[in-house]
Amino acid sequence: MDNLNFDEDKLHVQENILIVGAGAIGRGFLAPHFVKRGFEIYFVDVAPELVSKFTDRANPVYESAIALEDGYVMQQVPFAKCYLMTEVSISLSKMHYIFFCVGVRELRGAAQIVHQNLSDGNSLKAVYSVENDLGSVDVLRSIFSDLQSIYFGVPDVITSSTAPEELRKIDPLCVASEVGELFLQGPYLKSETETYTDAYVTTHWICKKYLHNTPHAAIAYLGAEKDYEFIHQATADADIYPVILRLMETIRYLLHEEYGISMDFLSAYLDKEMKRFRNPRLFDPISRVARNPELKLQKDERIIYVANLLCASGRPTEDIARVISAAFNYDLCDQFNDLKNRESEGELLEKICGIKEHSVLGQQVLAGIKVLS
Repeated sequence: MDNLNFDEDKLHVQENILIVGAGAIGRGFLAPHFVKRGFEIYFVDVAPELVSKFTDRANPVYESAIALEDGYVMQQVPFAKCYLMTEVSISLSKMHYIFFCVGVRELRGAAQIVHQNLSDGNSLKAVYSVENDLGSVDVLRSIFSDLQSIYFGVPDVITSSTAPEELRKIDPLCVASEVGELFLQGPYLKSETETYTDAYVTTHWICKKYLHNTPHAAIAYLGAEKDYEFIHQATADADIYPVILRLMETIRYLLHEEYGISMDFLSAYLDKEMKRFRNPRLFDPISRVARNPELKLQKDERIIYVANLLCASGRPTEDIARVISAAFNYDLCDQFNDLKNRESEGELLEKICGIKEHSVLGQQVLAGIKVLS
C-alpha cells in the first residue's frame, strides 16, 4: 500500500468547508478531494458513535483508501473538527461552503437545523447538495431562501461504506473509494482547468442516474436474491452479468434518443461503470445499494423510469421486470416489509411504481415476486 501526497494543488488562501454527513461520500470522497485543494474540512453528523471516532484521536487526521486495480493507496486526511448536529452552531460562522450528503430522507431536517443556526454576518458563499436526487436542490432553496448560491453536485465516484478488515484495523474510519471526479453547478470551487458548464453537470447527472444508479441497484437486488454480500461478487455471477450488460446497452440507446447525449460519451460512461461494478477492491456492500427499495421503485426514479422508456419504445422488458421483481423480493428493509404486509403485490406495484397489474410488464413482474410466507 502506497501513501497519497496532499501537498499539491493547494490554495493560496485557505477556506473552510462544512460537510454535513460524515459517511462514505463525506469522509471517503469529498474530504480528500478538497483537502488536496487546500481547504480546511469540518464535519457534522447525527451519530454519536461516528463522531467519537473523529474526536477520540490524538491528532485530527484519519486514513482512507483509494481502490486501484493493483492495490490500495492510503491517504491521510486532516480535518479541523467533527461535531454532533446539536453542536453545529460552533463552527458555522466561519464556513465558506456547506455540502449536504446525509441522504434524501434526512436532508430537510438536517438543512433546517443548519439554517436555524446560521448567524448574520456569516462567511457563507454557497451551499451544495450532492444527494442522489436533483430535486434535493429545491429542498435546500426552500430552506436557505435568503441565499442565492445553492447548487447541485454530481460525485462521479463509487465510495464504499466500508473497507477490507485489514484497512479498518489501520483506521476504523477507513472506507474504500475511487479517486473519482466532482462536477458542481455554479462558479465556485472549480480549478482553472475546470471550464465545464451547468449543462454539462446535468448531462453527467442524467448518465449517473440511469447508467450508474439503475444498473447499480439492479446488481444489488439480483445479487441479494443469491445472497451475495458485495456488488463485485454479484456482477461476476454468470447469470447476473449478461442481464446487467444488456440493460446498460439498452439504457445507452434510450438516453441517446431521449436526451440527445452522444453515443461516444454514453459508451465511454458505460465502460467506466462496468469496470467500477467489477472492481473487487471497492468492497461496495449490496446492503448499502439496495436500501430503501420503496424509494428506488417510485415511478419517476431510476428503475421504473427506464422501464417506462422501454415500454414506450416497444423494446423487450423481461430484464427490467426481473430487476423490479428482485427489488420486491428484497426483505432487509423494515419499511418496505411493512408495506408488503399491508397491501398485495399488485396494489403496491401500481401504488409505488405506477405499473398496472394486468399490463404485460405488470404480469412479468408479478410472475417473479416470491409469495410472502
